[in-house]
Amino acid sequence: MSDGTAVLTGLDSRAELTFTDQTLARLGANTISTFNEGTRDLELGGGAMLLQVPKNAGGAKSKTALVTAAITGTTIMLEYHANAFIKFIILEGTGRIMLNSKLGESVLLHAGQMRIVNPSGTTLPQPVDVDLDRLKKTSGLMSGKFSPLASQDLIGQEIRAQELLKAQMALLDTNLVIFGSGTAVNLVDAIDQKTEATRGSGGRVPTPTPTPFPTATPTASPTPSPTPKPTASPTPTPTATASPSATPSPTGAPSPTSTPTPTATPARTRVL
Repeated sequence: MSDGTAVLTGLDSRAELTFTDQTLARLGANTISTFNEGTRDLELGGGAMLLQVPKNAGGAKSKTALVTAAITGTTIMLEYHANAFIKFIILEGTGRIMLNSKLGESVLLHAGQMRIVNPSGTTLPQPVDVDLDRLKKTSGLMSGKFSPLASQDLIGQEIRAQELLKAQMALLDTNLVIFGSGTAVNLVDAIDQKTEATRGSGGRVPTPTPTPFPTATPTASPTPSPTPKPTASPTPTPTATASPSATPSPTGAPSPTSTPTPTATPARTRVL
């Protein structure tokens, strides 16, 4: 491939590229990666990648827009999406993760460790342990559709080392799972005996159904039925009963006019 060649996979496809020194790169679905001629420097523009560098083959770098992983004789998986968290997992060996925006900000990861980097972060977070056995059985980049990795025995050694730590209670299983791509952590039911038996028989471990965090159903406060205000019955204005006209007091019978006492007429003196 010429310098700057980009490889883009489809929505349901994967690709595997092998370099002359047996360095191997597997690209997941819907992934774009650019390769620099004469080097083992790969730039992941988006998607998921598995990168395996053989022992004694020199170093390789896998770069994203925000973080660069430098590895030597190591097998890693990484996932990057623009404006989203970046995920690095070491399957075997060691790898150093460096923050592009801050000189000197780097950490060393060991087999079985994962680091999820915030795209806007200025420091690198602490790593967490991942179940390599479960990852190997469920990852599309490590499925039977590809030929076995040259480093599969080394990955097997790291899986057995984890099983020993579990037996010593130095490493404990949890019910926190990241399904497929992305960094969303799901809480799942505890693995039952049937699943353990399937694991022991070499069968594929079924993906447990995630138990969603129960969303609290708000108890609706019953809307109180408004107590109808009693409509005030209008107090009828009493029709004024006309006060009966006062019965006029009977007019007193008129006092009879007194007959004037006749004035006595003086008797005439008769002159003889």
